[in-house]
Amino acid sequence: MEYIKQLIYDILETKRISAKSELQLTKVCELEEKFCSKLSKELDEEYQKLDSEKGTLKIIDLDNVIEITYKVCKEIFYN
Repeated sequence: MEYIKQLIYDILETKRISAKSELQLTKVCELEEKFCSKLSKELDEEYQKLDSEKGTLKIIDLDNVIEITYKVCKEIFYN
């Protein structure tokens, strides 16, 4: 299972981002930079912690998607 997770992560990392996704990512980054530039040092540190926790949640969600996909494929192809 870990091998499959790593394989999927690698594929996702190398997959090209669509132009629409790239544009949206640029917008989000610009808004985030504008927002963060107004934060005090203390609030910026708290924001960075929050952002890190949100990233961890995304990884957990992706792990769940991978696990479900693996189980479905295993059911289809091995039964």
